[in-house]
This record gives sequence, structure tokens and C-alpha cells, in this order.
Amino acid sequence: MASGKLQKTYTPTFRGFDSHLGFWIGHQDYNDHTSESNGTWGLDMRKDMDLAKDLHGKYSTDIFTNRAVKVIDDHDKEKPLFLYVAHAAVHSGNSYNPLPAPDGYISKFSYIKNYTRQRFA
Repeated sequence: MASGKLQKTYTPTFRGFDSHLGFWIGHQDYNDHTSESNGTWGLDMRKDMDLAKDLHGKYSTDIFTNRAVKVIDDHDKEKPLFLYVAHAAVHSGNSYNPLPAPDGYISKFSYIKNYTRQRFA
């Protein structure tokens, strides 16, 4: 494939990061972590270079937040830390479920009557 993001040398752990948790394609489903792109579909949640199949069914925003907290808690406080956290929740997911969010989050916006706006909020 011509896309640089799909070449190993352009993935986070080959570009200076000690570890990586996230996806390589531009978007994914926030619960099953699949990506639909250019006529293909598949799992795209990674722990370093490996597929993170064990995260299926967990909400991406919670996964990233929990991992960031763990990295901070486990870090040697005597050494500097660079942590890059990019919560993707401001972006839509796959076309079949573009505004995914847990029901508990959506219920906080019950005063918004428009279904799409409520899910986006």
C-alpha cells in the first residue's frame, strides 16, 4: 500500500515513542475498534505493534484515559515524561455508527431532544 501510515517504519514505536496504544488509520469504531476505509474493514487497535483484541467492547476514550493515568502513576518521578494523549472522541466513527458513545454518557444530555445532537454532545 502506498499510504505511509500503513508502513511499519511510520508507526509510533518506530518514530520515537517508547510505547503506543491506539489506532493507525484515521478513525475507528469506539467499541469494537474496527476501521472501515477504502473498501476494507478490520481491527485497528494496537498495543505497540500488536493487535489489542482484549480491548474489544471497551470504549476508546476510557481506554486512552486509563492508560494515560497508569503511565503517569507508574512513571519514575525523578525522570522527565512526555505523554501524548489524543482522545479521538471529537471525531466520528465508522459510517455504520458515526456517533458512538456509551448510554451513560448520552443520558447526561437528555435535555437535548435532537437524537444526533444528543449523541454528538
